[in-house]
Amino acid sequence: MAGTQAPTVVLMPIKPRYAEPIMDGRKRVEFRKTVFAQTPTHVVVYASSPVKKVLGYFEVGEIEVDRVDALWAKHAAVGCIDEGAFRAYYDGREHGVALEVGRAVALDAPISLLALGVADGPPQSFMYLDREVLTLLRCGAPSQRPETGAVADGLG
Repeated sequence: MAGTQAPTVVLMPIKPRYAEPIMDGRKRVEFRKTVFAQTPTHVVVYASSPVKKVLGYFEVGEIEVDRVDALWAKHAAVGCIDEGAFRAYYDGREHGVALEVGRAVALDAPISLLALGVADGPPQSFMYLDREVLTLLRCGAPSQRPETGAVADGLG
């Protein structure tokens, strides 16, 4: 998806216990509650408190909207979240969103939001960024984990 259109970049605050596995390749799907108005091609990963830094970014593969139970059945093995936390996250919701984590690019050293021009702090859920932020991150992000190809459990 990332190479077929002009990039649409979103900044997402993600708890460190979920952000770090994204960057090191263990977490292959990111769960969200809402659908995007503009389909993202890249997600800038901001590890929320106590880290409060941008760790890098990932290319978005498929985006799936489905019933919460179906998302769990399909992606539990690659989501790096236990079922209790998953159910609590989606409490009261019938549907959810699963973003396939494609190639992830980790920064050598995490950076502040201010370094990306985000002065107001992290968004509650996500915010769109200028696509030029990818150039900035690529210049400071030579550490990349290898691509893993197709993902288990129907992702990819």
